Amino acid sequence: MLKKVILLSFLVLGLCMMASPAAAIGVDDTIDGLWTPYGAPTYMFVNPGGLGDALLYGYYNVRDQKISVFGVVNTDETFGARVRIRFREAADIPASANRNCDGVTGEDPQGSHEVLDFDICLSPGDMWVGRVITDASGAATLKSDDQDTYIQFSDAASVADNSAIFPVRYPDGVQFKFGSANSVAGITAEDTREGYFEIIAEDQLTDAVICDRILGNAVTDCTCGDMLDTAGDVLNVLMGANYIVDLGDASTFGYNATAIAEFTDLNITSPIASERPNLRDSHHETVLGITPVNYILTKSNLYSVHDTEDSKGGDTEIIVTFPTKKLTQDENSILCTDIFMDPSVGIAIWDDAENKQTQVCEFSPCPTSENSLPFEINVIDLNASNIFTTDVETEISVPTFRIGWLNINLVQGATLPSPLHRTSISFGGYAFSANGLPTIGYNALGFGVGAPMGATHMAPLQYDSNVTITLVP
Repeated sequence: MLKKVILLSFLVLGLCMMASPAAAIGVDDTIDGLWTPYGAPTYMFVNPGGLGDALLYGYYNVRDQKISVFGVVNTDETFGARVRIRFREAADIPASANRNCDGVTGEDPQGSHEVLDFDICLSPGDMWVGRVITDASGAATLKSDDQDTYIQFSDAASVADNSAIFPVRYPDGVQFKFGSANSVAGITAEDTREGYFEIIAEDQLTDAVICDRILGNAVTDCTCGDMLDTAGDVLNVLMGANYIVDLGDASTFGYNATAIAEFTDLNITSPIASERPNLRDSHHETVLGITPVNYILTKSNLYSVHDTEDSKGGDTEIIVTFPTKKLTQDENSILCTDIFMDPSVGIAIWDDAENKQTQVCEFSPCPTSENSLPFEINVIDLNASNIFTTDVETEISVPTFRIGWLNINLVQGATLPSPLHRTSISFGGYAFSANGLPTIGYNALGFGVGAPMGATHMAPLQYDSNVTITLVP
């Protein structure tokens, strides 16, 4: 039943919602197969068509009767795909003790720590559907009723027992890792109930007939059910969507996953429960680390409409996710010069009568001269809107601005412009600089939520990009 529901939702989103946010940068611009000086300095790009070999799901929330139902589809009709699914919490968990950028050892906000990961092996044309709920202990738990997709796990007694159908292996679901079950101290059951997740293609798969012909025993030698790793490249064939559903009033907030195309052409299969693969495992990883992904995700401004009119029961919340913040800070280790060290941004809020306000005192930290987005996920609550219960909330209270639009300037930092809000890559004698911060964001808007005629949506934020290209001396 869940597959039918999510398949219908895929079709509805395709007709009614905007495509996943795409960068105006990162597109392969070639002439006769050669890179042009003004072509993009990365292989990968954010695909506005929604297909890729890495998918970013920028928000899940299972608090207060909410569940998250998500799906991933392999549109390749010839080859299967082994993919890693990794969930990260949204709470402000301190970084390692090596960082003391504010003078207090280990107190710098980082978060986005892993709370669950595993592999699934999608056969050609396969779709896998999972749902995240809250269990009796108060932690997030992953369940699936999918009966035809194998999962891979690491505690198998033998090679022949290294995969199974999810509801057979885990009939009660899998609880997210917290407390002593997580290697990161401080993560609680409550922390696991909000965050984001990523799906990264690891390796191409072929079927059991070929597996049996090559190795002589399809039962024991195939690596994920009846599939075999080929050490081949998973093409841009994955697509996905996520739906946050309130079981109390049936309000639903759904969005398409952001697709990174040409993420890698390597076999990046890694042991279960390891930190790899992650967004550093691209073509450029050994040289540039997370920088290429930061480059293609960078936006200079985010734009959104808002409507919190009491007469319409309006609620608006803006979700701004920085899915590379932890990896960027991990690469910098004890250094305090990464692009996320300055969390201040510019905020301009307009009403529908062209009135503008630029300083929002409710933004943390306050009172200061600048607004701030300090977390990996930032849920911006406008005029006491009541959509998501969250640990990473910042508030905007502008009672006279009930309907209008807003602009979040990600280039503007503590200094104008901040030199920290810039990601640069050198290629072919040119320096390519994307000004702003790498992010994906959504507008969650509801009218009369919980009422019989209530309406909701969750759409990608509009944005623009600011790229400068200079000749390297």
